Amino acid sequence: MVSIVELLGNNDFPQKPILETLICHRTGLSKTDLFSKLDNQLSLEDIQRIVDGYHAYTIEKKPLEYILGRVEFS
Repeated sequence: MVSIVELLGNNDFPQKPILETLICHRTGLSKTDLFSKLDNQLSLEDIQRIVDGYHAYTIEKKPLEYILGRVEFS
């Protein structure tokens, strides 16, 4: 298991806003809550899904909305 802060600090993932969004989506945390829960541990399944989503976005160039399965409107 890996903590949220360890995953965010990993230099293999330079696009931090995308990584944060994927972590929030997988864990159900809001962006505000994310930074108060940095010590929370992620399961291996959570990590794999987050990494898969990150690579789908950065390497396969899939839209983030497609990866998340939803569209956010502001």
